[in-house]
Amino acid sequence: MERNTLIKQDKILIADDNPTIRFTLRDLLVQNHYLVEDAKSGIEALQKAAVFSPDLVLLDIVMPDMDGLKVLKAIRNNQHTQDIPVIMVTSQSQGKDIKTGFELGANDYITKPFESDVLLAHIQRHLQIKRRLDQIKDEKNDLFVTNQLITTLHAKKKTRDILYCLVQKISEHIQVKRCSVIRIGKNISEGIVEATSDGPEIQDLKIDLNNYPEIMEALQQRNVVVIPDIDKDERMSLVREILHEIGCFSLMVVPIIHGDDLIGTLLLSTARSKETFNEREVRFLKGISNAAKS
Repeated sequence: MERNTLIKQDKILIADDNPTIRFTLRDLLVQNHYLVEDAKSGIEALQKAAVFSPDLVLLDIVMPDMDGLKVLKAIRNNQHTQDIPVIMVTSQSQGKDIKTGFELGANDYITKPFESDVLLAHIQRHLQIKRRLDQIKDEKNDLFVTNQLITTLHAKKKTRDILYCLVQKISEHIQVKRCSVIRIGKNISEGIVEATSDGPEIQDLKIDLNNYPEIMEALQQRNVVVIPDIDKDERMSLVREILHEIGCFSLMVVPIIHGDDLIGTLLLSTARSKETFNEREVRFLKGISNAAKS
């Protein structure tokens, strides 16, 4: 499966009351392809942490209105920010503040003045750890949702209820604009929308699959097809304007195969402005496809 996956830039929040330090850090991090926000006080740091959702925080200990230790405590006490790695940046090489910082949940510290290469190495290490922990958490959550969904499907008696539950749950879990189950007609160019997250009233809607090149390709290859960006994919040239009208940015088709028969597809589209489907989402939908066909 060919995928031109967009590379996600890690986001770093700098919290320091010294404008020279903030400028130096911002310049260094931007040059190394990080997305950066900075704050000159503790209160501003917490406000920006809530809005910017950083992947890592560089936190000065000595700041006005709210020092770095209080900021760190607030970060760890907030369920939305508690897992963000925090590196203390301090002029103190040892002492009570650093010890207290670790007790409050700091991940690391580096002293001023700092060596750029050393700081970058610390940042890269903690971002790598965070990515791995996030992956484990996502996979655990995917497994939970899959098991929950299978239990729900088995509890429902009507096929239409089952399919609508399926597309609705998928749409919510991986946050896509639309999810549909499409049955392939006797004529391979005809599809029937059995259920869609757009609403339970949309059923048995016939569609011409010649207008869905991504579905035709999934049928031919009997494999997942991902269109990361409809504007850059020649396969979408004839239907691009229609997709723009419904706010679609990327597509994924997951075939449901039972034995030698391809009985349908899961078609998903998303209006995400910068992200396409990632490998974890593809694995999750393959698992759902396997469960749906059994």
